[in-house]
Amino acid sequence: MSVTSVSRALTIPADSGKKNYSISGFPIVFYTPETRFGFGAVSILAFRFKGDSLKSKPSQVQFGFAYTQNKQVLFYLPFRLYHDRENYICYGELGYYRYFYNFYGIGNQQQSDFKETYGVNFPRLRLNLLKKLKRNFYTGLKYWFENFKITSLDSVGQLSKSEITGSKGGTTS
Repeated sequence: MSVTSVSRALTIPADSGKKNYSISGFPIVFYTPETRFGFGAVSILAFRFKGDSLKSKPSQVQFGFAYTQNKQVLFYLPFRLYHDRENYICYGELGYYRYFYNFYGIGNQQQSDFKETYGVNFPRLRLNLLKKLKRNFYTGLKYWFENFKITSLDSVGQLSKSEITGSKGGTTS
């Protein structure tokens, strides 16, 4: 995948006045065989929590949106938060995707040129919470959730026969 910035970003530097944050925005253009051309925008908010020093890592929250020539939609909000002088870290992603994937079959007997396209809609939540125990050593929790809803299948394809695990969609949690 290739991502290209088309124009200059809007940036508000952290040292402008008393602000303890910066905001940047970028248009994006990309191409993949599954999507063809895609267009959208991403914004990035970088900040430090009250009480954290300028030496601590800045937290980041991003928001992205893309729409492709194949009518695919991607909303995503990845984040990485550092709190209390990096004693606590929270990172992950919230997202919603209307997307198409290629299925290449299962097993060694599959023809090498086999390809079947299927459509899915799914929300995504990825959450990681970490607590520093000592320098460079953290412990924590991880939770991932995705709820795949199959929206389109090749009517004579392998997935439409419902014999393959996951061919009806599913939830990972």
